[in-house]
Amino acid sequence: MNINDFKYITTIAELGSYNAAAKALYMTQPSLTQRIKYIEQEYGITIFNRNHQGTTLTSEGKIFCSMPFGFWKMIGLCATE
Repeated sequence: MNINDFKYITTIAELGSYNAAAKALYMTQPSLTQRIKYIEQEYGITIFNRNHQGTTLTSEGKIFCSMPFGFWKMIGLCATE
């Protein structure tokens, strides 16, 4: 797991869509999906609920993302100042 993985997860969570997140991250949707599946398998959790209405964090995903999400936001704010 690296900082890019946190960026991928938080972008999907913010945008609510793998497709929109892939576009925002300048990558393909299949490669983003593959990376998230790898992370989920690595940690034995399901991070996202996926359905036709969009993508949301599971309760496990919310716990998993709570600290990295704040950390990523802090880095993003620091980078723009």
